Amino acid sequence: MHEYLLYAQVPVVRGRQVLNILAGVTASQPVPIREEHVVLAELKPEPAVVKKTKQQQEKQIPSYRRLVRNVATNPDGSLNPIPWRLRAEQTPDPGMPNFISRQVTQRDVDSAELEKSQELYRFKSNYTLLGHRFVYGNVIVRIVRIHIPVDNTKEIDIFSSDDQDLRLLDPSGNWLVEAITRVEDPSNSELTDKAKKDLLAFQTLVEGAVDIYTPDRFALDTRIRNV
Repeated sequence: MHEYLLYAQVPVVRGRQVLNILAGVTASQPVPIREEHVVLAELKPEPAVVKKTKQQQEKQIPSYRRLVRNVATNPDGSLNPIPWRLRAEQTPDPGMPNFISRQVTQRDVDSAELEKSQELYRFKSNYTLLGHRFVYGNVIVRIVRIHIPVDNTKEIDIFSSDDQDLRLLDPSGNWLVEAITRVEDPSNSELTDKAKKDLLAFQTLVEGAVDIYTPDRFALDTRIRNV
């Protein structure tokens, strides 16, 4: 799958205003979203027959995987998560000044693979996106804030749907706006051209009200460091 993206940062004082603007533009009400992310670090026990120098060990690049799931809220307030999926985002393509372009792979993960993950990986960190979603034609628009656990030393149970006590990662409370178009078959030039045009048309439509832009692609480097 290929994604094309634009972003905006919205001050906390404009959050409600931007929600109303997006509701008017898309002619729809915001849909609440809760998206949980878990980062796992690979366990690599040293083979007994191989003795590596300290320099060789320092050169090893750790391997990570990211699990993502959406969580709905039931009428009684309890959480109803869908199964986890494994998601990998490539470093954005170079030479794309008008939008971010990146390859994404994702697939569902069953309970057997989750069990296996606990043997091969260790919990590293987790965070949750809370916010709202709109759809405008082929464009998905999300306005979210990143939350992290109040107790970030506690390991999340990936088999549990229990709620966590969360706090904002950015204490300012600013919102992140993300406009996305997706193409399942990036080799289909007709579909990719339409996805790009639809995204840029949406950017023009909301210009002056919500100024979405192309960030530095290296700011979206998905290689996880010092998590």
